[in-house]
Amino acid sequence: MLDEAARWARSRGARRLHLSVLEQNTAAIGFYESRGWQCAARESDHMAGIDLFSLRYTLPLDQPQKR
Repeated sequence: MLDEAARWARSRGARRLHLSVLEQNTAAIGFYESRGWQCAARESDHMAGIDLFSLRYTLPLDQPQKR
């Protein structure tokens, strides 16, 4: 699905994809990082009455993706 999203974005002239992941979600972080996504920022967030942190990840679209 990530490959298809990147293909779709490239076809529309995008240079980068962005996503947010909860800081505690180490499995998702490992998954994205293993595929070339890079942590760009740590941001405070609020969900269901809880203050927490999310990480913003980016994927440059001018580089081949890792699998």
